[in-house]
Amino acid sequence: MSPLKDKEDVTLFNGNPRCKIVKLDTLENLHVVPILMNGRDTPNIISTGVPTRCQEDASFIIDLDALDSREDIYCDDNGVWVATGCKSKRFTIERGPDNEVVSLTKVPSSEDASLADVTVCRRTYRCKSCPTYHRTHCERRIYQGHPAVVSFGAVNILF
Repeated sequence: MSPLKDKEDVTLFNGNPRCKIVKLDTLENLHVVPILMNGRDTPNIISTGVPTRCQEDASFIIDLDALDSREDIYCDDNGVWVATGCKSKRFTIERGPDNEVVSLTKVPSSEDASLADVTVCRRTYRCKSCPTYHRTHCERRIYQGHPAVVSFGAVNILF
């Protein structure tokens, strides 16, 4: 079960029930990825729409399957975004008694990639019209007997 299952400090972004701002303790992979992998356990924090006109520091956990197109995650009305980097890290997963993800262990880049259960990709962007405006997309891709698809993504927006 996700540690955020009963989280109550969720705010609707501009009153939109499809876009929920989530206050996360940290944005580190070891904290965020279990939340993404246990996303179905936490409908109270899951957004089903892409936030638009967001000009404040905010984090969203978005159900990519609820979007018309998964590429919608890259679209908002803040203008053109310039990619500034993409970092991938691999992890093994430890599961709890209910098969939920409880922790991750980083697989060193020097190790065989087949040892990893999940790869996490963080893509960073800068707003072309307002260079101090940044956003980070954190997506997980599961391998090891699962299709390589992303179900949930975390978007962190910083002004």
